[in-house]
Amino acid sequence: MDIELQDLQLLRAIDQARTLHGAARLLGVNRTTVTRRLHRLERICGFSLYLRCPGGVVPTTAGRLLLCYAQRVLPLVDDLCATAARSDREPAAHHEMPESEDPPPAD
Repeated sequence: MDIELQDLQLLRAIDQARTLHGAARLLGVNRTTVTRRLHRLERICGFSLYLRCPGGVVPTTAGRLLLCYAQRVLPLVDDLCATAARSDREPAAHHEMPESEDPPPAD
């Protein structure tokens, strides 16, 4: 399964907006791009993630499950990026590698 970070961001935007058009606005892309990316993700997963309704979209059970994981993963990725950015501005601490011990002789 080749789910990308963009896919998780897409799920979060759709959840926040409740429409594909609104998700497109949140992501700064057009609706066609959102639809294409959602169809791609549904093909990768092998099941529908959202039901299209007149007033917008509603997540399927599988869509809700994947969204729950996205909501857990995305803040971790944000933390990772923030930590990496902070550590990039600070000088790296110099750590000596411990000398390795030779393995005991074989009998």
